[in-house]
Amino acid sequence: MNPDPLQFYVEHFASILPPEVRQEFCPPDRIALKMSLRKCGLNSLPPVTGDPNGYRCSGQMICETCEQDYYSHPADWRVIGYGNRPFLNVLCNGQRVKL
Repeated sequence: MNPDPLQFYVEHFASILPPEVRQEFCPPDRIALKMSLRKCGLNSLPPVTGDPNGYRCSGQMICETCEQDYYSHPADWRVIGYGNRPFLNVLCNGQRVKL
């Protein structure tokens, strides 16, 4: 059986997170990241473009790249808020959004 490249990416990504964030990045979060990357056709979190602080918008908006709603896009674990949890999603084009 071939290894899942998204699983490899998520495990590698987890290994480079700060320890306090890695503790919060539990198995359900890893599965959610992998599923959202797959749904949007991404192999990894895209490089950030635009305002690194993101912008507010509705999660019902549709991504022009993958045609999925913004809710379907991965949480950006590279930006952590209260409780060491992400509060932004990252779109296919690298823009961060607060839903």
